[in-house]
Amino acid sequence: MSRPALYPVGHSDKMIGMQDADGIALAAIQGLNQRLEGQRQSLDEQQQRIAELEDSVLQLETLRSEIAVLRQALTFAITMLNAALPASLGFVTVAPVLGANTVVTPYITL
Repeated sequence: MSRPALYPVGHSDKMIGMQDADGIALAAIQGLNQRLEGQRQSLDEQQQRIAELEDSVLQLETLRSEIAVLRQALTFAITMLNAALPASLGFVTVAPVLGANTVVTPYITL
């Protein structure tokens, strides 16, 4: 004894008719399309994030270059000050090569 089909579409509940196969194919296509749209959205978000990170890297490289120029100028200025001031003033000599974490605080003691 066979049970009646929950959603009777074809002519028989014993075989799959063309209408049933077309419905299954359409459902599969819709599922794949939904999955593809999700992947496209994820890819768009990743591309946006990559663009933001590239901008950040460019800004950091620019800042690094500016810091290098400022470091050279400061080293030169300190060298010139050390050469110009008499030793009797007690000017503190700062190492000419400044490291990344060097804090320069030249001062004069009288």
